[in-house]
Amino acid sequence: IASAAAISLLPPINVDGTAKGGSRRHWTIEFEFNDKEKWLNVLADVKTKANKNVKDLIRANFSTTLAAAQKKKIFEIEDISTTIDNALSDYDSKTDDRLAFLWEQSAIARKLGIENNTIETQSFGGQNGVITNVKTDMPFYLRGYEAIEKEIELIEARENKKAFVSGLLKLEQKKRQLEQDKTLERAEALFADTPVMRSDDFSAVVMTVAATKFESKSKRMLMLAMAVVLGGMVGTIYVLIANAMRKRNEKVA
Repeated sequence: IASAAAISLLPPINVDGTAKGGSRRHWTIEFEFNDKEKWLNVLADVKTKANKNVKDLIRANFSTTLAAAQKKKIFEIEDISTTIDNALSDYDSKTDDRLAFLWEQSAIARKLGIENNTIETQSFGGQNGVITNVKTDMPFYLRGYEAIEKEIELIEARENKKAFVSGLLKLEQKKRQLEQDKTLERAEALFADTPVMRSDDFSAVVMTVAATKFESKSKRMLMLAMAVVLGGMVGTIYVLIANAMRKRNEKVA
């Protein structure tokens, strides 16, 4: 390429041909060169290297995107695992607080001798039957120590606390869905089967080397001008030599 007098890359212009003037549908290389065969070899080499560079760029971009997606998936699984651990830890704290409250209420009920529920209720008739109004603002120990201590017994006997953690099932389902998701692995397998990964089938650049148009710049005018100049110089020299010989002959005579 260094032997070329000039090289220009011309972008497409007036592609649809609606505007006045010239039209060029594709990128065009315009050049001046002194060896046709060598230039054709250069174009073929440019095509090969351009395809390789584009292929390498696509591979690198895919690898970067895939790695980022894999990292994102790992982070999402970690975040859900942390949320699950926090939910279980919160359950333990809430359960300890609940048991402390129940033991306190049971002690009060025993001290007062309240064995069974004594919460007052009011019943009154209506058109559709009997309606019971329960005073829910009454102290909890009025439920009686038997009911309170039974609740304590059941809470302490729980073997699977996950069944009592609110929202835990949805979190575990989401985590399992992420862990079992094969989208990224399948994308990698599909990409490996594309022309980008098969060098013999990939072509990102279409360069019609055989369709290159050559226009030779004629040197006839330059040769004619040089002939005129040389002819004038020879004529002048001839006149000078002839005059010199004539004068010399005259002196001798």
